[in-house]
Amino acid sequence: MRVGLYLSLIAAAFIAQSCKVAQKTEKMNIADVAIVQDDKKQVLTETSETITLKNEPFKIQFYNKAYNPEEKRFYATQIAALDSKEALESLQTGLETGETSVFSPGTGMAPAQSGQYDDFIVNNYGHHYLFFENEERKRVQKTGIKEDLLLLEFSVNSVLKEGETFQLGEDDISTLHIAILTDRNLNKTIDEGELHKIIITLK
Repeated sequence: MRVGLYLSLIAAAFIAQSCKVAQKTEKMNIADVAIVQDDKKQVLTETSETITLKNEPFKIQFYNKAYNPEEKRFYATQIAALDSKEALESLQTGLETGETSVFSPGTGMAPAQSGQYDDFIVNNYGHHYLFFENEERKRVQKTGIKEDLLLLEFSVNSVLKEGETFQLGEDDISTLHIAILTDRNLNKTIDEGELHKIIITLK
């Protein structure tokens, strides 16, 4: 009886610890970004990470404030898909955005006629300029609210590189080098914690 009780207590403790780990994985702070695929969410807490995904569509989640052009509060998250690890590593904390080739003023790439991006565009001279002003004017989807911040979501279904479109899940795409910048204080500088560099291996 005592052995059975002891084993039961160990099992209960293991289950409780597993639940804590699962909850930790799902918890997302305002400075984090997350990758969602097949309803599974990977929260990335480090500013530089390498992860593996299936070669299928996925979503990028991040927090930002609502875009407010009337008050000149241009809260936008800039996502660049670069063509190499070297180009990704050239982006560093402390740089002014004007010192970079992908985040300089005027390098935001134009979306499709829908107002959103049809493809994830790979190059070293521009970025996806992502914001949410309201349901009529947005380039991303709003999936939640945390105080004065919106949880926003950008979908990646296909990749446009050197003029050729590759469909995730159909065409062979091996690696993506992604830089995600949220200039939270609008000072046009990459401050500590504002830039996430992610290398995604697709299998």
